[in-house]
Amino acid sequence: MSRIASLRTITFIFLICAITLFGILLYSFQKEYIKRHTVLYDGALFTPEFVVIHLGDPVIIKNSSQKPMEIAVGRHENHKTLSGFQEKIINPKEEYAFTPQERGIFDLHDHFNPKKFGYIIIDK
Repeated sequence: MSRIASLRTITFIFLICAITLFGILLYSFQKEYIKRHTVLYDGALFTPEFVVIHLGDPVIIKNSSQKPMEIAVGRHENHKTLSGFQEKIINPKEEYAFTPQERGIFDLHDHFNPKKFGYIIIDK
C-alpha cells in the first residue's frame, strides 16, 4: 500500500470517529436539556395543576381515572388550537404524548368534565 493510500485510510477512519463522537455528544446534550413533563388526570384534578415547560419539551397526559377523558385546550365551547397538540380521547390507564410547538399559557380540560382545568405555560 502506498503512503498516500495509507494517509487516506487514516484520514477516513479519523473522520468517521470524529463524526461518531460528535453524534454521541449531540445526543447527550439534547437528552440533558429536553425534559418530559407528565400530567395526571384522576377524573377530578390535573396534577400538577400548573406545568411550566420549555418550547419543544414533550408533555404526557395520563388518564389515571376509571373513565375515558377527552383532552382539549382552552375553555369548554371555545377550544383553542395549540400547534403540536390534537384533541384526543384517552382511555383509563392510557396516556397521550405531545410536544407543543408554540409559546403561551394554555388551559387543559377534560371535554367530558369541562369544569376541571390544568394549565401549561410554555416559555423560552
